[in-house]
Amino acid sequence: MPSVPKRRRLHSGGAIALTLLLSSCLASTAQAAGPPIVLETWVSAVSSTSVRLEARVNPNGLFSTYHFDYITDAAYEANLAAAKDPFAGASRSPSVSDANIGSGESSVKVLQQVSVLKADTAYRYRIVAKNSSTTTGPTLELRTRILPSGVDSCPNATAREQSAARNSELPDCRSWEMVSPIDKNGGQAAAPGELFGGGVTQAASQG
Repeated sequence: MPSVPKRRRLHSGGAIALTLLLSSCLASTAQAAGPPIVLETWVSAVSSTSVRLEARVNPNGLFSTYHFDYITDAAYEANLAAAKDPFAGASRSPSVSDANIGSGESSVKVLQQVSVLKADTAYRYRIVAKNSSTTTGPTLELRTRILPSGVDSCPNATAREQSAARNSELPDCRSWEMVSPIDKNGGQAAAPGELFGGGVTQAASQG
């Protein structure tokens, strides 16, 4: 005769203990999570009209989003003088809704490209990260590059050449150019005074 599995009824005391255990686990998880943590903020690829805003943010176990605020230094100082929020009227990126960085527990690198800046202008910027709480990163400063004179009046320059000239700060629609090829066919060159006893080609001290 096949055996019939026996069912045991959980006593009320056991059910209460299990409920308390689950509640404790959930509470521990909730306590471990917290506001997003801004680890560092910086800029890269600065040109006369654009910049890349970057940061590292830890969501800290909760679904988090972020955006960057940026404002000219002049407007920032004017807000302070008027006893306003220094970032009042600031632009933001993304411009409409915050970007998602998930709900992990390790740092995430984030970036936003901003392309509507004024040349040779100081700006203040910061990152704002949110989950159930809000963390505002430090207020930092950047300055866009100088727009070379005469760049926009070069009749034979293509749009790409004019853009390159703006970003390199060189006048007369010129841009940086490579003067030493990447592939040197096995040859090497040493700076004046760095070579003693031969081995590779060395430039003369007078050039």
